[in-house]
Amino acid sequence: MLNVFELNSDNVIEWKPYRAELLCSIRFPLQDWLQIVSDIDNDTDWANFLTEYSEFVKCFVLYRRKNNKPIGFVYLLQEDEQGNIVSFHGGGWNKSISHTLLYYRGMILLIETLLNNGLKVRTTCTNENYIAYRFIKSAGFVNYRNSDKYHHFWINKKRFTSSHIYKYILKAIS
Repeated sequence: MLNVFELNSDNVIEWKPYRAELLCSIRFPLQDWLQIVSDIDNDTDWANFLTEYSEFVKCFVLYRRKNNKPIGFVYLLQEDEQGNIVSFHGGGWNKSISHTLLYYRGMILLIETLLNNGLKVRTTCTNENYIAYRFIKSAGFVNYRNSDKYHHFWINKKRFTSSHIYKYILKAIS
């Protein structure tokens, strides 16, 4: 069972539990959504999936505090029976530089929460998703396996806290 905990937030962004926000139909072009969730293509099926597998999957929406607007989302997926390994997947719907920095900030707070709860953290992206690949690599993730369709990554606390983006965002938060 996926541990229940709150994700870290700060004075700029806040992670809130998913509350049936329209993510698939409103926030992403279908092709982009399918890069994140390859086998669900509508909001009803997404909400049903989260309900049916709530022990193993948790979804959060990233909000910008200054205007309380959602800017991205993530879902956490328990990968082992004991609940020690969690993968995260998600994205944001505004491709501007300022939002990219907010996405990094959100990812850093997310990964800190997971690692501080003693979890092993993984993620994947499709081979065609170059933006996600660069984003993940820049945060210090290690590409440990490739398949016909996916790049597979892991990160630990030492690699994470020594990444350039972590140090940059940490300075911006302070």
